[in-house]
Amino acid sequence: MVALLCGFIFGKYMQELHETKLWFSHIKQVEQEISLRTEAGLYYSYYKFAVHPKMSFNSTIYALMHDNSTEFPRQINVFERFNIYQELILAVLYKFFASFRLLRDYYLPKPILFYVYSCFTFAGLGVATLFLLTWALTGSWLYGLLVFTWMLTNIDDSTRVFFTVNLRENFALPFFWLQNACIVMVLRFSDVSCKKYYFVFFFATFLFALFWQFTQFILVLQSTSLVGMSLIIPHLSSTIISLLLLQSLAFFFVVLAQFGQLMNIASICTAFNLSSIVILRLTTNTGRERMSLILLKSVYIVTLTLALSWFIRYLVGAEADTHIWTFVKAKIGLISRSSVPFETALYLCHGAFAYLDNDFFRRTSLNGCFPLFTAAIFIVTLTTIYSVTMQRCGRGSVPAFINHFGPETIFIVIQSMVCGIVAVFTLRMKYLWFPQIALVACVLPVMISKYSGRFVVQMVVIAAITTLLYNHYGIYKEQIADEQEFYDPDTVALMEWIKKSTQPSSSWSGSMQLMAGVKACTGRYLVNHPHFEDKWLRDRTLQLYQMYGRKTLAEMHGILTAHKVDYIILEDSICLAASTGCSTKDLVDAANGDTLEYVMPKKTDPKTLSVHLRFCDRVRYVDDETKLYFKLVFENPTFRVYQVLGDS
Repeated sequence: MVALLCGFIFGKYMQELHETKLWFSHIKQVEQEISLRTEAGLYYSYYKFAVHPKMSFNSTIYALMHDNSTEFPRQINVFERFNIYQELILAVLYKFFASFRLLRDYYLPKPILFYVYSCFTFAGLGVATLFLLTWALTGSWLYGLLVFTWMLTNIDDSTRVFFTVNLRENFALPFFWLQNACIVMVLRFSDVSCKKYYFVFFFATFLFALFWQFTQFILVLQSTSLVGMSLIIPHLSSTIISLLLLQSLAFFFVVLAQFGQLMNIASICTAFNLSSIVILRLTTNTGRERMSLILLKSVYIVTLTLALSWFIRYLVGAEADTHIWTFVKAKIGLISRSSVPFETALYLCHGAFAYLDNDFFRRTSLNGCFPLFTAAIFIVTLTTIYSVTMQRCGRGSVPAFINHFGPETIFIVIQSMVCGIVAVFTLRMKYLWFPQIALVACVLPVMISKYSGRFVVQMVVIAAITTLLYNHYGIYKEQIADEQEFYDPDTVALMEWIKKSTQPSSSWSGSMQLMAGVKACTGRYLVNHPHFEDKWLRDRTLQLYQMYGRKTLAEMHGILTAHKVDYIILEDSICLAASTGCSTKDLVDAANGDTLEYVMPKKTDPKTLSVHLRFCDRVRYVDDETKLYFKLVFENPTFRVYQVLGDS
């Protein structure tokens, strides 16, 4: 009950912050839809399609499996390409509730409000399952309340749901914390009584992987932590193998649910799990293990993983995630940033994929969370190393750390450390790391309570919770008092014009983030969109983004007609953006091998001006050549819409 209450409070808090920032429930539907920026709008568009009263369940499934409106004219299976089962589930739920007249007439909100509020419900569910994980690890619900308090008071580092709403991680993370709780219980007891936890672990892992396309990278971190556990405590190897098998089986069912998505089939998680299972199974009965044997097993696992991963990728021809691995190589310095392709440069230049800001550590230290985390990591690591060393030297059959904490604590600590490394290199991963920081921070007071008495420590924890909540209440009142309203009249005018003045079957191209909004608001056919996990689409996007490169009218017209584009939308915020090396036009120039503006001579020879003039600038000038290829059909201070003339 306490976990559910904490989840409800957190979800309600997210809803209030979102409402205060946008006045969401009072603005027009087109404004509500525009507020779902970038890929959030793309995901919402499928819910909007499925929840339409005229769409039956069977017709919705068929249409999504044979969709040609997302990557026109190519037909795709949306379930295979995207993680949108949650949108389908919410649409079915809405229609079910709407079938009851009392609910429909008096209680059920508009479909978009139901969708957004459901996202906040998932955020609350995430806190509730994190509460349960903390309870399972520490044995006390009081520490679950402490973690909830830290999540609430570190809102900028614990979640982004109040401003991104429906990104995939928001739906997936509740099930990640739930399956972690199952791992904790299995590692603690390791007997027949854990069968129910194995089942919940499988089910939670399946939903976690089904709801988020980047799950494979999170699960490989978890698998690494589990394998590390088996190397430290060999007698747990059979338990670890069982967990890896269940994780792999759950991932296999996700592959089936996504109709054999190649990115999942060739995932590093699959290769690592299979390799680890083979090596651990072959070396389970080796008795007391020397350090050299641990290192040798690690080398075997890594080598087999790399070989198996290469073989699977070669066998299925997977290229969907090549940009991610190039991104990783650039982040850790294996390749130069200047040599990365266009699609990877987009990630490297995006703020969400920057390095973790130093202020993160200051913010999370002000309320004691990060210092406690650091101390717990230090103590658990040193104690474990000492205990394992003593055991290897033959001074004990059972690791001495068992007297202070169990293997489940070591697993959580290892996982938090590897997730922390990823978060330092990629800012957006802090939303996965911070909850683990709060979780591990609770380990220290639990260990202290074994020596100083539980009552004293619990009183200190209660005092800390009370103080933190009291101090944050003032911040909460300031946040709620700062009322704002969504205001984007140019985008609203654009969307309303598209709905009123163009054919529903017309095809559109523009910036990826804007295209998602076009689909969400108007349902028009897209030629490109912001979901980037497809090699063919990434190559097409680079071609279409030549509208911000130095292409002639004829060249750009040829590209657009080849891709059957009817309309393009140009944005001066992109076309006239300052050259920084990371602006969209800079990335296009770099991909084309052109000189970037900020390294050009300040004075350009007028005779060669046409060489440097961008298409988005050149098309402004209405002359005979422009009239031959393009027609300006809509314009406001932010957007210009051109119809592509000729055969398209």
